[in-house]
Amino acid sequence: MALDLKHAAIHESAHAVLLWLVGWGSDLERIQMRLVNGGAEDPAMKADLPPPTDPSVLRSTLLVLFAGSAASTAHFGKCMKDIDKDWHKAAGAVAIHYHSTRLEALLPPRIGFKDPEINSLVQRAIEQAGKIVCNTSVKAAINAVAELVLKATPNQDGLCIVPGTEIIAVCEQILGTMTQQDNPCGNWIAGE
Repeated sequence: MALDLKHAAIHESAHAVLLWLVGWGSDLERIQMRLVNGGAEDPAMKADLPPPTDPSVLRSTLLVLFAGSAASTAHFGKCMKDIDKDWHKAAGAVAIHYHSTRLEALLPPRIGFKDPEINSLVQRAIEQAGKIVCNTSVKAAINAVAELVLKATPNQDGLCIVPGTEIIAVCEQILGTMTQQDNPCGNWIAGE
């Protein structure tokens, strides 16, 4: 079943903007989605995320992964498809960081881990992502990137693609003057 176009565009744009905010903009390849029956299928933000072996890299990864659901929730209300897809990726990043495939995860609708320390980190990441995507400047960047996605012309297969370079240009235009102190990600990523 196809997703609402604007919903998919906001969701993927939030991933991309947070990727830029955490300093990984150069790893952003593209946002893509296939137009089908007036909706979107297979929406994705394509980027090579670094392995989450360091605590700050894990925090950054979690912010990027939870940003889509956070922005979708802020715009449209909670959608389990958003949470489910990103949750599995986040659980994989946590498992890599803690060198374990035996971590007991709680599956949606109640997402988290049974280990209290790990669960606290994940819940804080969800909370932080929610705050960050509601920052006025960040929200403006997400909306501007979503507009690029919505205006993209589909190719012969119905695939709309917005290159990472275009997304980065929007982020730099809207958020480029944001200092480290203004960046809503910085302190939390550093573990403060």
